[in-house]
Amino acid sequence: MRNLLLLIVLCLAGYWAYEHYLAPGPAPAGSGSAPAPVESNPQTSSVTGQFTMPDPVAWKEIERYSLKPGKTFVTVALVEGNHWRTESRMMPSSQIIVCVFDGTTFVSSSPKITQAITIDPESRLRNLFSEFNKLKPVGTEERDDHSCWLFRENSQGERGDGWIDKETDFPVLIEGWSAATGSGEIHFQLLKSDFSILRTTAFDTGNLAPMLAPFLRL
Repeated sequence: MRNLLLLIVLCLAGYWAYEHYLAPGPAPAGSGSAPAPVESNPQTSSVTGQFTMPDPVAWKEIERYSLKPGKTFVTVALVEGNHWRTESRMMPSSQIIVCVFDGTTFVSSSPKITQAITIDPESRLRNLFSEFNKLKPVGTEERDDHSCWLFRENSQGERGDGWIDKETDFPVLIEGWSAATGSGEIHFQLLKSDFSILRTTAFDTGNLAPMLAPFLRL
């Protein structure tokens, strides 16, 4: 079976939030359009297998799904080794959900989130890099003001596209669609990875007060 890179990531990235605590309830499914044609570039095959997850790393994600029209999910993640912190909000709500894992103990400001595996941005991003490394880029495109490698997977009733910055080797955008789940997109923004000034507090399981609110905007 094909990896279906982007559809898998879209499900892991967003639906736990929508269905578990941010926006419960049914919503109409959306539809997807056909992928845009891309000019093939045979030289892009040389990049296959080279992507690795930075450590430490900080990034921002902006997610939108046709199953949740009018809602935008914004999250910022800080990761160092097996320590991580996420802060998330479902716009236009001002509520911020904070989750922290110090390598041993997981805590969340939401009583509905009780297991680190439900969130775990470190594993999710590492798996994303792993899936990209199984594919060959089909060309290059400009997305979100970045020059990117373009990756694409298609099968009957499913589609996924992903873009990785050619300079930083970090994801810029993934888009997916399936007849069953509708369409979704996640925009990535790599943030300054030297957050040593926050290290003593960011991974402190006793600190569930929002620290990254200025980043949780569109």
